[in-house]
Amino acid sequence: PRAERRALDPANAGADERPVERADLAPVNYCSGTDENGIADGAHIYRIVLKLGVQMYPYGWNDDDFVSIYLDSYPDPVYSGHLNAGDEIEGRSERYDWACLVDGSYSVVSNMSTELEETFEFRDESNALAFEFRESGYKEFSLNGGYVHGHPTPSPTISSGPTKNPTPAPSVTPDFLLYYTSADKTLGQYNIRTGSYKDLLVGDDYFDGDVAVDSTNQFLFFSSTSRGQITKVDLTTEDFIGVMSDTSAVPTGVAVDPSSETLYYVDQYYSSVRMINYAGLASTVEDVRNFTKEGLTPVGIDVLPTATMEDWNPDNPGMIFVTGYTALEGHIMQITLDGAAARVVYTTSNQLLYGVAVDMDSSLMWWIEDRGISNGLFAKAIDADDEALVEVASISNAIWVSALWHQEILFTSDYDEGTIIQYSISRENAEVTSSDTVASPSSGECRGVAFYYGPSWSR
Repeated sequence: PRAERRALDPANAGADERPVERADLAPVNYCSGTDENGIADGAHIYRIVLKLGVQMYPYGWNDDDFVSIYLDSYPDPVYSGHLNAGDEIEGRSERYDWACLVDGSYSVVSNMSTELEETFEFRDESNALAFEFRESGYKEFSLNGGYVHGHPTPSPTISSGPTKNPTPAPSVTPDFLLYYTSADKTLGQYNIRTGSYKDLLVGDDYFDGDVAVDSTNQFLFFSSTSRGQITKVDLTTEDFIGVMSDTSAVPTGVAVDPSSETLYYVDQYYSSVRMINYAGLASTVEDVRNFTKEGLTPVGIDVLPTATMEDWNPDNPGMIFVTGYTALEGHIMQITLDGAAARVVYTTSNQLLYGVAVDMDSSLMWWIEDRGISNGLFAKAIDADDEALVEVASISNAIWVSALWHQEILFTSDYDEGTIIQYSISRENAEVTSSDTVASPSSGECRGVAFYYGPSWSR
């Protein structure tokens, strides 16, 4: 089938079809953001790129291969794409489509052949890559103001599923795996579905830093503060691959950008936020922001690759939040993804701030802070006064935090108790609704914690 784009008033989903555009630029007057009466409808234009391997040009995708995008609660796709032979831009193995989509929650399902190197890219209004598929799969996401965000609800509410099933079909019940570091010498896995534990690697002082998981690309990263190293783990094969090694470096917090396959990390020796491609040691480490001028020693980090705020970076998507300390105070810094601008969004007389997780849909920051007599998980609105913070949970000795926002769940570990705690939260009210100790590794002294939430693989 030819690619089709449907419009965009949910009440008339599927009623307005337009021919495929093959130009690199969006059609003039396409997706004006207003309906036929001149009323703003919240729609924005998004670029879709359909590709196949250079060696397969110009044969097109397999007949049964497709990509479909669904707006939650509507049975028909708002976009369906297939790359036919001859549909490519002349001399190239790709075609551009344009989708005019209203703000809301979506899911995308793909049936694609890896043998033909078929690829689907979804790009935001600024042409920044939001995500891509290179094989059959499924993803939830949301759109707002021309940019792509995480899905704000636990699961899509499509009244009926896609008319075609991808091969393999999307997992009805995603894998839910916790990864943790224990006693600074064990990297372990806990399967929340089955309650089973597994040690991935045991080694002295390897695991005295942070842990981050990229569920999209199925990679895990951990920092070794005492060794000056960051290591990547391919979760499907359990291969360990060096990403960064510098005997002077002191890497602590780590965070991932799955779309660009970029690792961001904090280096205390260089007082910097730095970045490196997933390819690792073959890539160049780049400084994103150096805090020497501010006198700040950074500790924890969270990256939001497409986030914007009207008073901060309306035309420069992406931001980073960093915890750290100066000689007298602790701070949370907000910086643009390119590091060009920075501002303080929280200051405390206490210096012991650690992991941070930011929910842009609710404009809330959640972080770990050790206040001596009041240690635990804190939260406040990004632009609120410092006095507006709330201690949402008391924890004896926590360091890192990991958030699954669309499930309204936060994970952290208690080093003293040797446990991993799951907090169910209210994203709007910055409060914990319930808590549960979900794992207690036998080696105790849990420090890093992260999760994998996505399709299963053979183990």
